[in-house]
Amino acid sequence: MDKIKKMWADFENKHPKLSVWVREGGLFLIVSILITIFKYLILTFLPEAFSFLGNRDFGFPGTKVTLFGVSFKWYIIGYGADQGGVAYFTAYMIAMVIGEVINFLIQRKYVFRSNGNIWYQGAWYLLAFCIVTCVVNSINCVWVAVASGFVKDWVYNIVTTMLNGFISMVVFFIVNKIIFKDGANAQKNEVATVEQAVAAAEETADSINNMVGSTEDTVASLEQTLAALQEAVAALNEALSATEEEVEALRKNDDTPKKPE
Repeated sequence: MDKIKKMWADFENKHPKLSVWVREGGLFLIVSILITIFKYLILTFLPEAFSFLGNRDFGFPGTKVTLFGVSFKWYIIGYGADQGGVAYFTAYMIAMVIGEVINFLIQRKYVFRSNGNIWYQGAWYLLAFCIVTCVVNSINCVWVAVASGFVKDWVYNIVTTMLNGFISMVVFFIVNKIIFKDGANAQKNEVATVEQAVAAAEETADSINNMVGSTEDTVASLEQTLAALQEAVAALNEALSATEEEVEALRKNDDTPKKPE
């Protein structure tokens, strides 16, 4: 685990902007898949709980359609009696609403780390949910009507949930990036701070390198000066030796007895 954390930390340092997209996209995908599974479980067992409502037609616009030899009513919102009617639609909406409420809260707090106005964000999320629901329901209405004549209900529920999950993931990721942008801005600020810290570290390293270079030049200059001083000292020693020899010679001359005239 520590190795993975270290690898991620290194990746964040090398690619700060890309790491934000990878983290958000990865967590968003994981949460969305879990929520989709949760919706599927609800949608599989909940319709029975509303069987007392009956399988009467419920929805809009209820246009009659025949496809692949199957006649049914097409709805933008709702289902016909042959597709489960009001009982199935009620279970479907409960599954979608519960799933999206949980999804909204998790995505907002943990994935996009937003601290913006929750009512403003919730309103936009609700609008996106209504649009997605109408689009998905209009497709599901056709799918459920046709598939129910060939496969078991748990099979077409899988496709229904996957279709809803896929469309929701694409739409809501875009919506979340917009409505939770304060969290994105905060992360960008963190990235900018990291980049500034890296730049400051690089400048410090350059300064240290310059200082080291300057110190090396100073040392070289001192070495040259020391060598010159050593040469000067050697020259002085030679001169001193020569002077001592001359003095010694003079002394010898002074000590030599002179012949009487």
